[in-house]
Amino acid sequence: MDNETIHVLATSNGSPYQNIQTRIMYGSFLKVQSTPLGKQRLKGFTRILHRTQPDNLMDEVPTFQASPLNPKCDEWCEFPVADRPDAVRQWLDHVEEDPTTVKGTWLLMLETDYVFAKVPDLPTKISADGEVLPVSFPFHYIQPTAKHLEPIIREMYTEDLGPVTDIQPTGPAPVLINIQQLTRLILDWVRLTDHIESSPAAKEALGWRPPIVFSLDAPPASILTVQPPNDEALGAAALYHYTWGAIISNAAGEKIWSFDKRDYTAEEHANKPPKLQLLPPFEPGWKLQDGKIVSKELYYILDHEITLMNEVISGLPQLSS
Repeated sequence: MDNETIHVLATSNGSPYQNIQTRIMYGSFLKVQSTPLGKQRLKGFTRILHRTQPDNLMDEVPTFQASPLNPKCDEWCEFPVADRPDAVRQWLDHVEEDPTTVKGTWLLMLETDYVFAKVPDLPTKISADGEVLPVSFPFHYIQPTAKHLEPIIREMYTEDLGPVTDIQPTGPAPVLINIQQLTRLILDWVRLTDHIESSPAAKEALGWRPPIVFSLDAPPASILTVQPPNDEALGAAALYHYTWGAIISNAAGEKIWSFDKRDYTAEEHANKPPKLQLLPPFEPGWKLQDGKIVSKELYYILDHEITLMNEVISGLPQLSS
């Protein structure tokens, strides 16, 4: 297999909220895959569905269905992504039985709220023993070195393993990793998730932060994603991550535009995603909800992100429930 190829993995519980995002992400993947570089590098896509029953995306998006640890998450549960590590483990077991399932050397692990803007670059950092290291993304709200978290962290990452400062402020998505590396760490990921889920203190302290796979040395880099409006330029990144909502007001303080993924949770949204509101022509003096000035650069990537999403949405068929 070509060492410069990528297979995308996205995990989902099949809720309408995640299905609208999945349809948009997969559509953007297909668009980027159709470019000359995309044809060379982007070789496969698998949605790992942790759900008791198939859903109505099975025929549209390539899907591996895993058995969920928490069947109630089909409808509602406090932390649906807790099923993710074991679902990935089940997929890896399936790959062991049928290696042709994987179409690329590198696995790009994503959640559903991403949009492809271009073909991702490949990892280049080499470890001391000559292994190409995986790449992750630094999340500012993941702070494993925070003093108040040390007792919780040390339950999972004991002193004999090294200093807490060795832990990267990353989560399980986005990560660009090869299958051998993922196989090495999957049981730790499952174990750590189980520990957090069974510990009220850990759940309270860590909240919705993704469980960190402490044995994974995936250096944060800028080649994977940006998060408008927190970031103001795409740079070397290949994907937009629309985790943050944006509300823009004009110089008079009047709301003129907004977008938040949390506004799209109904089944009707997933079955036929509505077109998103376009940004009006740029004017100086606009501000975000936190008072941050909207620069031309920020305007551009917000506009680009929404335009890419609408291009996909316009081609999505109506699905039945």
